[in-house]
Amino acid sequence: MKRNVVIKLFLLSAVLLAVSCSKSKTGEETTPTTTKNKGVPVDKPFINVKVKNHPDATVKIDDVNKKIVISFAHPVQLKKMSLDFELAGKVRLNTAQSTFDLLAPYSLNINNNTHQQIYTITGEAKAADYSGWTEDTSFGELPTHIKLFKNISMQGKAGIAYFALVDLAKDYKFNVIGGASGVKTPSLFYEQLPAAQKPTILINSGYFTYSDVQGMYGVSLLIQEGTTVRHNTTSTDRLGKTYYMTRSAIGMERNGALEINWVYTDGINAPTYAYPAPAANIEGETPLSKPSLAFPANGRIWNAYMASGAGPIAAKDGKVVPFEKMKQELITGDGSANRPRSAVGLTSDNKMIVYVNQGNGFDGLGGYTWEEVGRELVKLGCYDVLHFDGGGSSCMLINGKPLIKGGEVDTPSAPNPNGAKQRAVATVVTVY
Repeated sequence: MKRNVVIKLFLLSAVLLAVSCSKSKTGEETTPTTTKNKGVPVDKPFINVKVKNHPDATVKIDDVNKKIVISFAHPVQLKKMSLDFELAGKVRLNTAQSTFDLLAPYSLNINNNTHQQIYTITGEAKAADYSGWTEDTSFGELPTHIKLFKNISMQGKAGIAYFALVDLAKDYKFNVIGGASGVKTPSLFYEQLPAAQKPTILINSGYFTYSDVQGMYGVSLLIQEGTTVRHNTTSTDRLGKTYYMTRSAIGMERNGALEINWVYTDGINAPTYAYPAPAANIEGETPLSKPSLAFPANGRIWNAYMASGAGPIAAKDGKVVPFEKMKQELITGDGSANRPRSAVGLTSDNKMIVYVNQGNGFDGLGGYTWEEVGRELVKLGCYDVLHFDGGGSSCMLINGKPLIKGGEVDTPSAPNPNGAKQRAVATVVTVY
């Protein structure tokens, strides 16, 4: 009897122990624990934002208003900002892109597991300074996307200078006109165009020279509708040494985007390479290697649809190129002298400036230097500035009317209405 009671008690104890263990285990499984951060936004998702192509940019992250403001102390190309984001915890960007168009505020979607937030990124370049310039309406009616301005005292010197401002966000047309050989005055280029193609703006662009075989012919890049008609001079002999140089060009891609680059094309059927910096040749020193896709650094094939070579580049990334650096393009001519100049620049707010100034003693005016023109166009908001063939070749027409007195001084002329001769040139750029 006692034995049966002991067995029953043992079995009961075992059952109670099992139930106790079961409750204990169940309790461990159901006891609340710290909830993982699913769908809960972090207070500061961005640890840092870097502008890779402009390390001097100032970045301000406003987590309260979910804004990122990137400021620049000089003009920059806001359409191509290369950004690098350092993110907190499990925060992720909902995009794999690294280059952003900040011409307008850009909405950036981020997520932390399932929760999404939207931050607005804004780019702010240094504002254009139009002091000293007044709008000129005396050259006829202009389309709404083009305005003309005049200055009579630039860079602290008396002068006569003009620039046309072209809004690239509107319906404009950019063209390059010229041939494999031959030259014409800018006015003749204009007169020979069909009435429907008469441009609002026509300006001289590329360089040219003379040979007994070819006569007058261009020596600057000319691309028309994707076909290379001419390429920049590939080499030059100086002091018994042969230098292969990168020169510069402005070009339009098929999507309408305009660029100013240092370029090299090794023959009429070869690709055109573009570079963010020139081959740093110095006359008298050992010539550098022949340019290629690999040299200078970060070269790429540039498939321009329309392009005109010229040079030198007077400003890059919103900073004036010093005269000594401009000489690396090995262009014949004294850019430090006061002369007539023609140039083109691209602005942070997606506009193009087409510039010319008088000189060569007409009306007692000498003109300006390469650097002075570069500084003025940067002041006007240009991040990149390219000189066209200056000196006596400088000429710009608005509605077919010349803005300045021509560069030729003492030879018979096909005169323009200002009473001075235009020089015949190989290439012109037109805008309408």
